[in-house]
Amino acid sequence: MPTDNPSANVAAHNAAPNINNVSLFELASRFPNYNIKVRGTSTMQSISSELEQAALRSSGVGVFYAGFQRLSSFPPQAAIYRKLGQHLRGVYACGLPDRELEPIANVNYLALSQAAPLIGEWFIVYNAPDFYAALLTRVSSGSTVPYAQRRFEGILSFDEQVVAAAEQLIAQAVGVGHTPANQRQEEQRRAQQTQVSSITDQVLGRLEQSNRTLQAAYNQVSELNAENQRIQGLLRGLLAQETWQSVNAAAQSGSALLGAQSVRVTVLFTDIVGFTSISERFSPDTVVAMLNRYFSLLAPIVYRYGGDIDKYPGDGLMATFVAAADALAAGREMLQAVADFNEAQRLLDRPPLETRIGIASGRAILGSIGGQERMDRTYIGDAVNVAARLENLAAPGSLLISAETLAQAGSPTGYVLREGLIIKGKREPLQAYEYKGEDGNNDRA
Repeated sequence: MPTDNPSANVAAHNAAPNINNVSLFELASRFPNYNIKVRGTSTMQSISSELEQAALRSSGVGVFYAGFQRLSSFPPQAAIYRKLGQHLRGVYACGLPDRELEPIANVNYLALSQAAPLIGEWFIVYNAPDFYAALLTRVSSGSTVPYAQRRFEGILSFDEQVVAAAEQLIAQAVGVGHTPANQRQEEQRRAQQTQVSSITDQVLGRLEQSNRTLQAAYNQVSELNAENQRIQGLLRGLLAQETWQSVNAAAQSGSALLGAQSVRVTVLFTDIVGFTSISERFSPDTVVAMLNRYFSLLAPIVYRYGGDIDKYPGDGLMATFVAAADALAAGREMLQAVADFNEAQRLLDRPPLETRIGIASGRAILGSIGGQERMDRTYIGDAVNVAARLENLAAPGSLLISAETLAQAGSPTGYVLREGLIIKGKREPLQAYEYKGEDGNNDRA
């Protein structure tokens, strides 16, 4: 029952004797045939929210256990946990004690040591006669990865045996009693199945609603274990990954603005030579279909080499890379892919889409540009301008790069100095290199 002294909850369970020796994720491997596999931060945030709401709708006789990894992640959830503390028999939040927390009645903060297995685990365990569930996961991408980019692996289970085992393990470590499985009757079991179905429908429904805001024709989600991959694929097709991560981080922190930062980046621009005249010869539907086929070749190449698509300016593409060598590899593969694409265009009696590419490296400012009604998260600065100018100066079917990019990539062979390039805004001619292939000629097929 709720305590009259909230601060006592913090002190009384701040050092549960066995909590630092427990791993709930290891328990999940004992029940491989009864569980739905889940992973991905956004998926588990939705699932966790639904489990918290389900616990509020339950009879309230159970104890709610949750793992936050770091207790500094708890404050945004304080409101819902205040309600849980008022409704349930007890609530326990585990995490590394990296900040002071506001006392909440009947909510106990469990401080974990740095070496505790639960530091790397995201979990929820709740066991009541009319509703029981266990979310048992761990970080699979490493704890040093920023929160918004972390990946998890684990299970979501509504199986009575799994939930009872998880509750018993965490309850013994905390030092409280657990709910014996034999208290459940057949009527309660049927009610549980109805609740499971309702929660699953709500989870899938909310995730799909989020997807519909990104793409109108998104297929209905059918399995939780594939949800994260599908969402990520859609986001890559509609938003720059850095933009999505920044927006997500801002939403979680409650900030209304996205800050600007100076970064070192390699920028790649592509453009189709003479596309305006090409587009005038075909219907709008044909032009759009042609561009979609074209970009469906280029986009996977960017992501395969660790890049990020910032935008599609008309018939062009702007992508950013951390490593200059990756940008060069992506540019070369793009030229070959477009050459193959143009062969297919000729067979369809369609014009080839001659592509030119410019790449430059240097510092740029990453920030949110625009007004309150509409903003664009993008890169601005010298590296962006030079890459765009080099793309404009490149010959059809060629790759033109800056000297800084060549140096950062380790001075690979196959690039020939192109002298006398005048860039708008630069007093001196720009030193740039054109890719000719290992044999001195452009290596497009």
